Formats: sequence, C-alpha cells, structure tokens
Amino acid sequence: MTTATGVKYETRSVKTVRGLEARTRAKLEKEGWEFVSQEQGTVRSELTFRRRKPETPWKLIGAGGGLLALLIVGSLIASAFGGESSSDSSAEALPSPSPSLVVETQAQTAPPESTVPAEATTPSAEPPTPAPVVTAIEPQASVEDTTCNIDENFGKCLYGQTAIYEDSRRSGDQVLLEITVQEPQEFEPGKDADFASTTLGGTPKKGADNLYFDVTIKNLSEGVVLGRSDVQLVANSAMDGDFDVRSVQDDVVEAYWDAKLEPGQSSTLRSGWNFNDASEPTFKVRIDGLGGNSVTFSHN
Repeated sequence: MTTATGVKYETRSVKTVRGLEARTRAKLEKEGWEFVSQEQGTVRSELTFRRRKPETPWKLIGAGGGLLALLIVGSLIASAFGGESSSDSSAEALPSPSPSLVVETQAQTAPPESTVPAEATTPSAEPPTPAPVVTAIEPQASVEDTTCNIDENFGKCLYGQTAIYEDSRRSGDQVLLEITVQEPQEFEPGKDADFASTTLGGTPKKGADNLYFDVTIKNLSEGVVLGRSDVQLVANSAMDGDFDVRSVQDDVVEAYWDAKLEPGQSSTLRSGWNFNDASEPTFKVRIDGLGGNSVTFSHN
C-alpha cells in the first residue's frame, strides 16, 4: 500500500486465537511491524500489520555508474598515448653508459670517548591507577510480581505466576505446594493423538482449537506425599466453559497429571486440550478433589 507522501509499505496478516491478540501483536511489533487493524471472528482474530519497504538508492547507483564510465574512458585515452610514445622511443639509439668514478675514502679516526659523566637517569613515574569499571545491573522482577497469594486473590492468578497453595487434610497433615501455569500455546495434535470421546457436556465432535498448558508443581510439604489422583487439571474458555472442552494425549501432551511427588520433589507436565472456541482460555488446578481447594490461572 502507498501513503499520500509516496512511502511504500508491505503488509502482513496473522490469525490467532481470541484472547491471544496482545501477545501476537507485541511479538510482531518487536520485529518492526506496525499494527493497522484487527478483525474479530467467532474463534480467531485476524491482525493486519504493515512495514515500510526499503528504498532503492538510485542516486548512489547513478553516481557509481558515471564514475565507472569515466574510468573506462580515461584508461582508453591513456593506452592510446602510451602506445605512440613507446613506438617513437624504440627507434632512437640508447646512449652508452658513462664510466663510473672510483672514489677512495680515507679512514677517519674515531673521536675520543667523552669524559663527561653520564647524567643519572630519573625513575619514570608510576602508571596511573585505572578507573574502576562500573557495570550496570538490570532490575529484576520482585518476588511480589511472580508470586500469587491465592487467599488474597480468591484463588485466581496470572499465567506465569507461582501460586502458594496451603491447606490441611482431614488427617491433620499440612499441604504446602508451589503451582505455576505458563501462557497457553497453540499446537497441532499428532496423527495418533487420543482425544476424550466426549466432553463433560456430552459433545462428541472435536473442536477446531488446540492449546497446551505447561504446569509445574513443587511439593514443599513435610511428610506429605502428593499422589497422582490428588491433582486434577481442567481447562476452559469464555465460550466453552468447563463442559465443552476435552483432554488430548499424544507424544507431546498429556491428558492427566501422572506424577507422584515426595516432599521436596517437583514435576512439570504439558497438559493438552481441545476447544470448540478457545477465546479467553483459563486453566484450573484442583488439589485433593472436593476436600481441597483449586487455583485458576488466566490472562487477567
């Protein structure tokens, strides 16, 4: 496209799942693309960007071509005059060389050594001490920015934050966990991927959107083992809720939590899910079933 000032641009259109537009836009703007417009669809959004095309340096090309032409003409003229002078000089006889003169040199006696004592050399001044090098330290995110207090936030955290989960079981054991869920990512299930036969709402047909969530749980409890059945993972979205999503399992993603954590151990699992509409996805981690609590992660 061309603006009124004659500047030419190249355009690019990108489709992304609803709810992930901000991340896609930030990524392309870092690459030098300028955001133009956004078309909101039922499942995906289409973002349009533009970037200024580099101008062709016609002036430099023209100047270089003119200089090259002058060099060619100059070399032709020089070769023409050089050929004539060489032909004329070849006809003339070369003069005989003049006899060389032999000059005798008289030996000179070396002057007597100086009796003046040499001046004492003064020691050179010590080199200046170099100035200390100061290295700027980039500020790092504070603990408050990466840690989520689920009691103050009513069990809600942001993607990328670490939730501190504390609860007591009926046996009196105290459960202390760190739970982190990263930003959801789109993926293409493998050919042999295993989809849940139906959603919780009974929908048999697979949806069009697939997202995975990287989940990390660290067991900080004393003497409490977190079993495989103690962790339930559930994804949902603004349109599908908890009932129209289904779990996916293949060589890359898992359908269920499948790790037993002794005290001090941690594990990371990539949880795969299929959506009819993955706009505004959220992810819930429930501990100890109905007898425990849950943490929900989202973009806001």
